[in-house]
Amino acid sequence: MKITNLPAAAALTGLETLPVVQDGQSRKSTLGQMVDASFGPLASALAVALGNYRPTLAEAVAQLAVGAMFASDESGALCLYRRISGAPGYALYDTALTSGLLDKRTALLPNFAAIAARRFDASVTMLTTAAHTLTGIGGAAYVSDALATADLAAAYPLLCARSLDGRYWRAITAGRVLGFEQAGVIANDTSKAAANVTALSKALAYLGTVCGGGVMLAGAGTFTFDAATIGAGGIAIPPGVTLRGVRGATILQSTDRAFTGNPLLSCNGGVAWIEELNLRGRANFSNMTGGGMRRVRIEGNLSETQYTRIAADFAGAFAAPSFQDGLGGTPAADYTWAMAGSVGTMTLSNSVSLLGNSVYYRYARSGAVPLDPTKRYVIRFLDGFYTGAGAAEPQITLYDASGNPLDAKQKLVPYAGAAVANVHKPQNDAMYVGTGAGGADEAGAWQVAYITGASSLKLAVGAFRHYSTVPGLAASFDFSKIEVLQLVNNFAAYSLSSLPTNAACIQFSACANVEMSDCVAYGVEGRVGLLFNSTNSVIHDNLVTFSTHGFADDTGDGNAIHANVIDQRFRGDDGVLRGMRPYRWKGIGGSNVTRGRYYDNRIIGASWGVEILPYGTARTNWVYGNEVWAEFAAFSLGNGRFFVANNRAHLASDGLFGFELPGSTDAAQYLHANVENNFVEWSDFSGYNGFGYSCSIYRDIKIKGGFTRAPYLVQGVSGQTGATLLIDGMDGQYGVAALLGRGPSGITANSLTFQTRWGKIEPYKVCFPYGVGASDAIIDVSISAGTGHLCSIAAERVSVGGGRYVQLTGVADMEIALREVRNPSLYRTSGPLFITTPAAEPMNLRLVGNDFIKPNSSMSTSGWCQISGTPYTGSSMLMRGNKWGQEATMAPSGTYPRSMLRGDPWLVAYKASTAIGTLAAGATLDIPISIAGLAANDQVFDLESFSAAGLDGLAWCCWSTGDDTATLRLRNITGASTNFGTQTLRITARRIA
Repeated sequence: MKITNLPAAAALTGLETLPVVQDGQSRKSTLGQMVDASFGPLASALAVALGNYRPTLAEAVAQLAVGAMFASDESGALCLYRRISGAPGYALYDTALTSGLLDKRTALLPNFAAIAARRFDASVTMLTTAAHTLTGIGGAAYVSDALATADLAAAYPLLCARSLDGRYWRAITAGRVLGFEQAGVIANDTSKAAANVTALSKALAYLGTVCGGGVMLAGAGTFTFDAATIGAGGIAIPPGVTLRGVRGATILQSTDRAFTGNPLLSCNGGVAWIEELNLRGRANFSNMTGGGMRRVRIEGNLSETQYTRIAADFAGAFAAPSFQDGLGGTPAADYTWAMAGSVGTMTLSNSVSLLGNSVYYRYARSGAVPLDPTKRYVIRFLDGFYTGAGAAEPQITLYDASGNPLDAKQKLVPYAGAAVANVHKPQNDAMYVGTGAGGADEAGAWQVAYITGASSLKLAVGAFRHYSTVPGLAASFDFSKIEVLQLVNNFAAYSLSSLPTNAACIQFSACANVEMSDCVAYGVEGRVGLLFNSTNSVIHDNLVTFSTHGFADDTGDGNAIHANVIDQRFRGDDGVLRGMRPYRWKGIGGSNVTRGRYYDNRIIGASWGVEILPYGTARTNWVYGNEVWAEFAAFSLGNGRFFVANNRAHLASDGLFGFELPGSTDAAQYLHANVENNFVEWSDFSGYNGFGYSCSIYRDIKIKGGFTRAPYLVQGVSGQTGATLLIDGMDGQYGVAALLGRGPSGITANSLTFQTRWGKIEPYKVCFPYGVGASDAIIDVSISAGTGHLCSIAAERVSVGGGRYVQLTGVADMEIALREVRNPSLYRTSGPLFITTPAAEPMNLRLVGNDFIKPNSSMSTSGWCQISGTPYTGSSMLMRGNKWGQEATMAPSGTYPRSMLRGDPWLVAYKASTAIGTLAAGATLDIPISIAGLAANDQVFDLESFSAAGLDGLAWCCWSTGDDTATLRLRNITGASTNFGTQTLRITARRIA
């Protein structure tokens, strides 16, 4: 082989052939093999030695095992040593070789501080450190380029340094990634909390400003940051930077984790991300155009346990009850009370004479159940507490240590009588017993529903009856199905003036196109995530557990909150998970929003599941596909325009609203809602008021399809002229009523429309909680003022509860069409349809196709519809195709001109024991007849005798002599005096109109 002076033909690859001599023979190898064999051991030794860097040789001897390689620059030059057993404990590995490699070729340094202590040959253009601050952690590469200046070193002293030869060296990022440890951010050392704030702040700014963005990567460990050093603004993440950790292994925590504390992190403008880490602190995003947070575990400081179940012996407290007779003056003999084990039963008398009473309730009241006035309590009525029929609303009264009633800061108004000031209502979040009227502790009292300040409570249970309710109802109460829960830990300590209500752990302000996704929130106070004044942003696929709130959208446009699981339950001391009863905190909330979409969320244990208040008729929002388990209200959607569909609402036995749909008298905030195919159910009925749909001060609401099981299926109360409530095709199971179209004082507006086409509606557990001014009718609409109202009531199938079917008061235009009406044999009453005429305008009533299947035998066909009051001039009624059992229906009873009734009323009269006696040949006999509903021009067309002699030999004619009256004339046509005896007659007429 001839060696020439020619240069290499191309860059060396390590595969070039070289001659070698082994065992006295000439052999060939490659350049790469030669380098690996010669310098590989040294390179390995260098890596190990630099990882074991010690400033002094004495430290190395004391800390390292015999045989270990280490590096030290105690002599002024960085040298490699091996730890030996003999004196002095170390041996130089190779001074000249290692020094040359370190200073001129590899430029390997033990840590960042070594840069400032070393001088480098001009040929060195890059430095590599084995660590930054702590041994073996945070190694990085540094270059001396145009960006590495004195100003840069002054701005970023942990990322840029001056070597002894006068050059500046700055950290460079491999793949635009800079590690926490490379910037001097130290894990697992709380004493570095203040220094970590400075180090991370500088590193993020360096990455965003000097490097043009990239990834700020945190390794495993817990990084602590001092909240006071952070200040109000948080550690800023610049645009273009992603703060990333090792999922499940990286923890970033602030020394102040309170919901009101300074944010730990902040992003302002551009696009930035926080991802793949555990966050123990708050984060604020402002003015962003993208980015957000994903795959982050947000950890708060709430305990999983917030309840302790106390031993409350309610059954024992009823061992010697007192009794409250209530209204009506009926003596106590009209009911009985009996205890059997833990179950007490109130039974009303079965005496028919009670039907004349207007309204009354009967209560058995327990003895005192002791409480600690310094503690806070909530009460839960579990499924199965109430069975039977006719339960009144349970009453919980509160007392001080002397047995004096306490004001529960809520006013429960019975059907009649004064307010009951000391009654605690578990479902009412406007309740709080504090330091007295106007006391400091009452600030924000509207948000809570717990007992405190009381030394004892008494429970009253019983039955309630309206004037047409059937007698003999019996209501049973299982006192083992009541829980009294003491609030502990965080729930016991909150000041009402500083509840974690509106503060947010993760807040996006004035952002667009941001997202929060795939995060887990655990133990968080306040809202987990808030979109504030943001647009086209989304919160999705997150999991919230053991937290007070879920997510919110305030003043947003085009945002979406979807596919989240929000669990607001907390444990009792028995480990059982229980919903959010003491505080009105929401799974999803929002206000002043438009074009918002809130869908496919699963919310468990919320006080109020979803509450969206746009405050503007022009603002349209969509709520669909959600499933909510709520203590008090599943959905509250008002003051705007909504499309609501395919949601499922599950309420506790003392829940208040499935859907609360409130509006405003302000035309700019009218409520318009299309509500379709939703499922609403109470887990059971405990005797409290509850409304599947509560529609108030609305403009127009259309409820279509779906199923509802609630004490009241729908309540409609509007103060807006021209408001419309449409119910089309809903099936339901009620406790009190299907439709309650009234408030405590009726409705005061003009031209309201109630239009219902029910599917199948039937009773679940009949109960009559008082306090809403209702009757006992399944359909109850009461207009106390105003004119021009329309009410159309139709149903495919109706099963009656304990009272009337339909009661309409003050409505001008009415139509009732109940296609199949069933009256269970358990229940009997009078006046299935009861109409009270409007006082100041004509009434137009249409009764079409009502079919009463197998009515109770105690109810006569003449009482199927009652008209109360005198109709205004110009009123009219139409009957068409109505049936009572297998018979046609008679004209409605009441005082009204019979000529105003058109259609096909069954005009019939039975004249029993009519004494005709002996009539001479050709003689006549006039008999006065009463025919209910008969008008002056009606035609009597049939006369039948039910006697053996019959009407043979008699000719007859009959004519109307006025409303409800006629004259029957009989004439003997036998040609001889004949005794026709005493007969029972039936006279039938037809309407001529």
